[in-house]
Amino acid sequence: MHFVELLLEWKADVRAVDSNKNTALHLACQRRHSAAASLFLNWIESLGSSDTDKNTSQLQRVSVINMINKQQRTPLHLAARNGLVTVSRKCVDDTRNVTDILIDIF
Repeated sequence: MHFVELLLEWKADVRAVDSNKNTALHLACQRRHSAAASLFLNWIESLGSSDTDKNTSQLQRVSVINMINKQQRTPLHLAARNGLVTVSRKCVDDTRNVTDILIDIF
């Protein structure tokens, strides 16, 4: 776990992908590392928190959470498949917030 915290402390790019288009969040969910996945989600949630346009910031955060890998799976798919209930709920909640923003915009 300290390794994940160190990566985030050093401002690792949470959008970075491997050869299978997996982000670190994908890998944490695939390997059932709930604590690591939660750390990544908390970090992603903090992205853009100082921006003046909160709607844009939220859309950017959700775009990271909804990135698909080569198997067309998002971290939510992998978290749900592997029984990471808390991580799954957080992904759904973050996506729901964006739906509310989009409804307000249009």
